[in-house]
Amino acid sequence: MNKIYWILSTILLLVFGCSESEVIPIEPGTEVQERMRSHFSSELKCTKQGEMQTNLYQGNYEGKIVYYVFTMCLSCLQSPPKSGFTEKLVEVTFADFRKVNDIQLIYDSCTKKFAD
Repeated sequence: MNKIYWILSTILLLVFGCSESEVIPIEPGTEVQERMRSHFSSELKCTKQGEMQTNLYQGNYEGKIVYYVFTMCLSCLQSPPKSGFTEKLVEVTFADFRKVNDIQLIYDSCTKKFAD
């Protein structure tokens, strides 16, 4: 009887004790957004949502649409990005980041969603 109880307990533990880790699926974006997310994938990370996360942004710099990553950190002193990439993956160096305008969040690394 003890042997049957032990076997049943083990089976129940294996079946109900292991839960799937909470994986947030990545929602698809446009072709360009997907290409940029893939290009910057090693830099996009989420430490704690709203406090420390590196996201993908888009802006207009000297008439070109550029994509770049920037770390949002409320308690960190951060320097602005030094460069970005066009949709054809041509690197653009920012001589003055203050000239980047129309900045928009493209991909949130914590929610794993593209902005609308």
